[in-house]
This record gives sequence, structure tokens and C-alpha cells, in this order.
Amino acid sequence: MSHWFDKLTIGFVIVFSVPTALVILTWNSLPGNFDYPIKLAMENLLLLVVSPSYAATGNLNVKYTERRSDEAAQLLATTQSGAGLVFLANQVTETKSTILAGSDRITQKQLVVRYVKTLEQTNTKLEAQKQTMIATQSEQPERTRIQASPTLRPETQYVPPQLSKPPPTPTPVVVDTPTPTPTPTESPQEVIDEIEETQDLIEETIDDLNTVTLNQSQGQESQGQEQVDQLDADTQRQGNRDQGQEQDDKRDVGTQGQGQGNGGQGNEDQGRGNGGQGRD
Repeated sequence: MSHWFDKLTIGFVIVFSVPTALVILTWNSLPGNFDYPIKLAMENLLLLVVSPSYAATGNLNVKYTERRSDEAAQLLATTQSGAGLVFLANQVTETKSTILAGSDRITQKQLVVRYVKTLEQTNTKLEAQKQTMIATQSEQPERTRIQASPTLRPETQYVPPQLSKPPPTPTPVVVDTPTPTPTPTESPQEVIDEIEETQDLIEETIDDLNTVTLNQSQGQESQGQEQVDQLDADTQRQGNRDQGQEQDDKRDVGTQGQGQGNGGQGNEDQGRGNGGQGRD
């Protein structure tokens, strides 16, 4: 029994240590690195683990958006590359869908408030980096005009004396050299356009999330007003019933008093009749 328990323990350690090691190794990986797909795979695995919980899934997606934002900002600052913007846009869309798919309205409202704040901070960082690139792009033509090309002085070339017999010209050997394929690079203007597209997506997402929150608030206010109106109607019906019951009680009391009066009158008449018979 102890032998099997030891094997089971070792198996658990191996199973959980491998993902942990991969997470640590790929923590600082950026889009374009060879290990970046492993980083995304580990994130999706963690989402699968916490998928039964709407709150955990939503908060984890918000955290992933913050991570994609940091990656895109780092690439823009170091290499002026927009490679991280694609992953950021995809994560923004995924997180929005996850938040809107929830049925727990209280948790959903909390996630919306947190995510809107995250998106606003991301948009602010992107705007700052965009303005920096625009300023750098406008300064480049100015620097080009300032820098003057140096004037080259003609140099006296040494001409060797010609020999009576020219040496034999070697036959050139043709060697097929593969032409390297140029690596496509993004121009600064293309990166600026990508930043603006990402900003438009973020602003649209913020508007959609705020609309959902507003509709929930209006629905709660409408529901509360309906409850108040229903309570007022019930109170009014109860008051009408009480007033009707009071009128019925008064009517019964009056009828009973009239009956007692008639009974007294009948007794008095009967007494008089008996008195008359006695005298006779």
C-alpha cells in the first residue's frame, strides 16, 4: 500500500511541477518569441481549471488583459512593433464576452467596474505611446535636413605600369548564392494606425459594458418602483376592506339596537295588555 502511495505522490508532483516550470520559464515571454505560444497555452489551461466559477474566470480574464497590455507597451517602447496589439485586441474581446455571459448580476457588475477601469488605463498608455511615435516621426525629416552630406575630395589613384603581356584573366566560377528574404517591418505610421484601431475597440467595449450596467440599474429602479406601487395598492385595498368592515359593524350594531328597541316596545305592549285583563 505504501509503495503505491509513493508512486501516486511522485506522479502528482511530476504532473503539477511541469506546468509550474513552464509558467515560470515563459513568464516574461513576448509576442514573437518562440516560447510565447506555450505561455498562452498555460493561461488557457488555468482558465479551464477555474471555468466552473464565473467570478474566478472573469477576474482571470481581466488579469490576462492587463498582461497583454504590458506586453504590447513593452514592444512599442523597445522595438516600436505592434505585434502585441493583436493579442491585446483578442483578449479584450474574449474578456468582454466572458463578463457579459454571466448570470450573477452582482458579480457581473463588480467585474464590469474593474474591467472598465483596466481598459481606461490601457487606453491612456496607448495614447501616450502613440503621441511619442507621432512626435518621433515628425522629427525625423527635420534631422535629415540638418545633417549635410560630407564633401568627398578626389583622391589621386595610383596607376601601375602596363606589362608587355597582360596576365591571363582567371575564369570566374559561378556559385549560386541564395538571396536572403527580407524581413517585413512595419512603418511607424502602420503601427500608429494599429494603435488607433485598438483604441477604438477598447472604447467600444467600454461603452457596451457601461450600457449593460446602466440597463441593470434602470431595471432595478423599475422593479423597486413596481414593488412600491404594488405595496401602495395592497395598502389601499386593505384600507378599503377595513372601511367596509367598519361600516358593516356599524350597520350590524344599528340593526341590533333597533331590534332591541322593538323588543322593548313589544314587552311594554304585552304588559299593558296583561294589566288590562287583570282589572277586568
